[in-house]
Amino acid sequence: MSDFIHEQQPSQLNSSVKFGKTPNGSEKVVGAWIDKEMPLAWRESVYGEGSMFKELLQYQRSWLLSLMGERTSFIEVGCGTCEMGAAVYQKAKFCVQIDINPTFLQVAKEIHEDMAACTTNYFILGEAMDDMNANLDRVMPQDFWSTTRIVCMFMNTLAILDPVAALMRMLELAGPTGTVIAGCYHRDSFERGISEFYSKCSFCGDINNPGTIIDIPNGNLIIPPNYESHWFTAEELRSYVDENKYDVRTEVISVGVYLIITAKKDASEGAM
Repeated sequence: MSDFIHEQQPSQLNSSVKFGKTPNGSEKVVGAWIDKEMPLAWRESVYGEGSMFKELLQYQRSWLLSLMGERTSFIEVGCGTCEMGAAVYQKAKFCVQIDINPTFLQVAKEIHEDMAACTTNYFILGEAMDDMNANLDRVMPQDFWSTTRIVCMFMNTLAILDPVAALMRMLELAGPTGTVIAGCYHRDSFERGISEFYSKCSFCGDINNPGTIIDIPNGNLIIPPNYESHWFTAEELRSYVDENKYDVRTEVISVGVYLIITAKKDASEGAM
């Protein structure tokens, strides 16, 4: 079982951490990010000036703010340095940041001090494949469960998971009245990603490495020794969801493609 960190328990980030495991049992994802300089370098490479993903971040923030009602809670699975939560926590009834990596959560607290001090903001150490309902039930106030929950996963995190299993966990947490949003990199922008990001960002590895594989038609990139990325089509994302049970739509904005899922009104009980 994963450890849990509430915003008023910062010491736990360093003192009671257990490495989580990825779906294939690897501890690589967590182990690679123990040094606090790594999340900071990642943040700068992705969201810094000149990055093609900065415009995507700005769109996501504006969009999410427009979705926040009086009793709407925001939950991000794979929150990283909590750039999205930092934009919406003041409007959300509850703001919940979930990540497998304790170093990311610690860095996020230091970067976004006002958000970290907010009593309705929660940092939770956990995995996308966890039973998130059971995990959050241990730490969240009862009032959280009566809110409309928007459960999100951004910046292509879905590409490193079993997408069907991850989306089902998120749908369980959203409940019959909530919404799941999965933001991924769009296949049609893959060539732009190669020329504007990967060719300039040494953080992901050297794209000129002889072993690099760039599969434009299928949106796959492998940079030895350990970087992989997949860019999605809207049709691909829709294929992960049973459209007999859920209302599903997709949006393409900037270099991102978004899968938006809600339970069908006449099938919500059966779906959940």
